[in-house]
Amino acid sequence: MIKVNELFCALIRNGITPDEDPVAVSGATGGVGSLVLATLIKSLNYDGVVTACGMVNGGDLPITVFPFIGRGIQLIGIDSVQYPMEKRSDVWEKLGVEWLPDTLDQIQK
Repeated sequence: MIKVNELFCALIRNGITPDEDPVAVSGATGGVGSLVLATLIKSLNYDGVVTACGMVNGGDLPITVFPFIGRGIQLIGIDSVQYPMEKRSDVWEKLGVEWLPDTLDQIQK
């Protein structure tokens, strides 16, 4: 999802928002927070889901409730502080082996 965050950061820096030019994705992960997370939420399709796992850009969320009640958007918080290290290790192991995409070389380009 780093690429998605980079995309939205670039859009925001250039004054482009989903209000003007919708991107329309079904799901996203926001690791930045604040305006970037709000932009991700605005860009989701109906019944879309966004997970939040960081707030480097700020802890605020400059958005109304309209995407949530008007389009059924779900915001799911990911605990990156209190999650037990044993479970983190299990997830990292799966990410590096079992869940590793076959097309990783193509995705990262």
